[in-house]
Order: sequence, then C-alpha cells, then structure tokens
Amino acid sequence: TKALHYYEIGYNVLAIDLRGHGKSKGNYIGMGYHDAKDLIEWIKYINSKYSDAEAKYNELEAKLQNLQGQCERIQGNIDEKNNEIKNIEKKIDELHDEMAALQKQLDEQQELYGKRMRAIYKNGTPGYIDVIFNSSSFSDLISNLQATSKIMSLDKEMMDKVVEGQNEIKEKQESLNGDINKIQELKVTLNEELKS
Repeated sequence: TKALHYYEIGYNVLAIDLRGHGKSKGNYIGMGYHDAKDLIEWIKYINSKYSDAEAKYNELEAKLQNLQGQCERIQGNIDEKNNEIKNIEKKIDELHDEMAALQKQLDEQQELYGKRMRAIYKNGTPGYIDVIFNSSSFSDLISNLQATSKIMSLDKEMMDKVVEGQNEIKEKQESLNGDINKIQELKVTLNEELKS
C-alpha cells in the first residue's frame, strides 16, 4: 500500500480503519457521518501529540543553546588563562635571561674583588700609619691619604655592588618562584573548569 511505502521511507503515517472496516470494531457503517467525526478526533489527537513534541523540542533547543553559551564562556576562560600562562612563561624566560646576566656580572665583580683581596694579602696593605710615616712631605702625605681613602672607597663600592647583585638575584628568584606558582594555580583552575 501507499501508506506502507511512505512509512518505509521515513514518514510518520496514520493509517486508520473506519468503523466496521479492517481491524476497527463495530457492526455498522456510518456512511461518512460518523467517519468524519472520527477523523476530526484523530486529527485532534495527532495535533495534541505534535504540540507536546514541539514543546519538548523547543525546551531541548533552549537547553542546547544554554549549554553552548556555557561552553563558549568556559572556552573564553580557558583561552584567557592560556594567554596568561604564556605571558607568565615569557616573563619567566626574561627573568632567567636577566638572572644569567646578573650572575655573570656578579661573578666578574667577585673575581675582581677576590683578585684585589689576594693582592692585598700577598703584598700587605699599607695602613694609615704607614702612609703617614712613608710620606716625604706634607703634600705627599695628603696625596697618599687621598689615594688610600679612594682605594678603600672603591673596595667598599665593589663589595656593595657584589652584595647588591646577590640581593637582586635573590629578588628575581623569588619573583620567578611566584610566577611558577601562579602558572601551577592557573593550570589547576583550567583542569577544574574542564571537569565541570
């Protein structure tokens, strides 16, 4: 039959037997009067089923749109956190480079200071009393005192630079550790968002 053909190709089909025909019960035929009323009732029944299905479809569509919105927000958060991680990783790389340069500079200063201290140790350092007694004149005394004072000032400045460099490296290491911790926290947050 044609109804079977449409059903087999995927259409919904309502095939009814009118009163007193096929599988319908009844002992009499209505000659169309009752059949028309029966058909109207069948149409109402189909329409009620269809409106329920349409309401469910609209409800599911709204839920789907809500889920898509949530997915977009989560993806936005993920992208934002990934960008933040990349920026922190870039900062970490820059800090590593800065620390390497500072360490090199610090090593050079320590080596220079070490050479100076070894030279003083080997040769002995003239104290103020030696400068006073070894001066041939008053102007020579003033010049020697100024030179000694300048050398001691330079030695102190060099030592201060070494200490300052060590402190700067320590601060950058602490900053680096803070950035690494922040990356770990962001990754935990991302994992939690992905799980939800």
